[in-house]
Amino acid sequence: MNKSRVFITGGSGFIGVNLQKHLLSFTESVSILNYDLVEPTVDLKDFWVKGSILDRDGLMASLGSFGPTHFVHLAARTDLNGNCLEDYGANTEGLALVMDSLDTLCDTVFERALFFSSMLVNTVGAGDDSGAPNPYGESKLSGEKIIRARPSSYDWTIVRPCSIWGPGFGEPYKRFFELVSERKFFVTAQMADRKSFGYVGNSVFQIEKLLFSPKEKVSRKIF
Repeated sequence: MNKSRVFITGGSGFIGVNLQKHLLSFTESVSILNYDLVEPTVDLKDFWVKGSILDRDGLMASLGSFGPTHFVHLAARTDLNGNCLEDYGANTEGLALVMDSLDTLCDTVFERALFFSSMLVNTVGAGDDSGAPNPYGESKLSGEKIIRARPSSYDWTIVRPCSIWGPGFGEPYKRFFELVSERKFFVTAQMADRKSFGYVGNSVFQIEKLLFSPKEKVSRKIF
């Protein structure tokens, strides 16, 4: 049985680390490579190559040498501190460079790319096409438009995660959970907002299924 070869950008982050550990439980059928500027935890250093998605030559070299069959794009600027769309170039120009690099793999056994977007492409609680509530959400919406407009020969799937929590997660969600645990979080009658959270163990299981599901179930769809 040929191994699936999963290339992950931004794999040193919270979701990426948990995804690597999940996929490594399938060592008989899956190999991984994490392409990230940030060094991962010690137990995952053997699967890491230092690099930026804004470095076209470095990214193409790593993709070429690894020869992935599957691709997970997690690398992004994810904070909400930017003042305008241009502050999130990694989510737009960086994504375009990633897709340029993936196009070079068209003559290989490359099968599917999974791109991470965000639920913040829409205003929370307002439904689809309500408009992004901040520059970060705008950058992710722009990224989705880039993906959909590209006439790629490979399968792709877009994922819009909610707020993910679990082992190894950090701010801002970690402090929120700490406040709940300490019984310091209160909801008043005037607060009607709802917030969706997802457990990272469920998330990486879902990623696995989206990566390896039959084409007709996931190709060119948004989840």
